[in-house]
Amino acid sequence: MRERKKKEQEQVVNEAQNAVRKVQVRMDAKIAEREDVRHQRKTINPMMLDTIDKLLVRYAEQIVEIKTELDEANRLLKEEEEKLAICRQELEALEKHKERAKEEWLEEEKQAEMKMLDEVASQRYFRQMVESAQEAIELGEDD
Repeated sequence: MRERKKKEQEQVVNEAQNAVRKVQVRMDAKIAEREDVRHQRKTINPMMLDTIDKLLVRYAEQIVEIKTELDEANRLLKEEEEKLAICRQELEALEKHKERAKEEWLEEEKQAEMKMLDEVASQRYFRQMVESAQEAIELGEDD
């Protein structure tokens, strides 16, 4: 489940990164348009200067709006990256916990196996002692 949550969060981060790129492209395009108008201003009819100035003001306003969008997109991206970092930490902690649990289980299995082998060895020793005692008794009777 946490793996799925991490993958979903990675997708959200990718979408946020794409949103930032799109806004940045829009901003770069708007700045380029403004610069084109500034260069054209030098060669334009003086009667159009007022219109060009208004257009430049409008471009400046649009750039400010896009900058605000870019700041918001970057803020959202940062939030989503922080969530992703938390998901990764949780997943890593879970994996470590699973590994520790597996190691504990293996140790318990090893202890159980050792106990069983000790019991088998004890039974064999006891059987050998009984057989030795019986042989000794049988040898003692034969005398």
